[in-house]
Amino acid sequence: MSLTAVLTDAQRARIEPLMPSSDGSPGRPLNDHRLVVEGIVYRFRAGIPWRDLPECFGSWKTVWKRHRRFSGDGTWDRIHTRLLAEAEEDRMKAHGFVERSGMVICGGLPASEMALLIKAVPLSRQEQQKLVSWQDPPAWDSRGVDVEPPGRGKFLIKVGGRPGIPVQIGLTSVEAKLNDTNKRWHDKGGKFA
Repeated sequence: MSLTAVLTDAQRARIEPLMPSSDGSPGRPLNDHRLVVEGIVYRFRAGIPWRDLPECFGSWKTVWKRHRRFSGDGTWDRIHTRLLAEAEEDRMKAHGFVERSGMVICGGLPASEMALLIKAVPLSRQEQQKLVSWQDPPAWDSRGVDVEPPGRGKFLIKVGGRPGIPVQIGLTSVEAKLNDTNKRWHDKGGKFA
């Protein structure tokens, strides 16, 4: 993949009709928006200053001026609105598929709430017991070490009236590090600063 190919052809085709035209405007006509938009996307993805934009995107000043123009004339707002609308359409299609397939995904649930769930989703006694066992709080092992909660990452997938399929989802070490909400605690050896 080349440095300038930041967007796919399909992605560019979705936004191209929303880009402004220089037809009928005084001054030099605008060059192709493709390379400029690629430069703008590259700059934001890389998190670099405008002046550090690679030369393959053309003059950084041109890219910056076009970005500023698109921000001021509402071009980015139109693109953002269109892409959000398309994403909402995709979400609604997925939601409809799940409803039609009768798919339900359940996690750990207290026994006191099980009656509400089985009104909406028929569950066998074993499935109910499994969901209740997953909601229990974490325990200590005999050495006094924290043990993971029994239901962490565990879900029961039911499709239609078929028996549920228990699955367990885990984070890779990289994902766990990225999502560590106690990073500062761990960095200080478990002590408050």
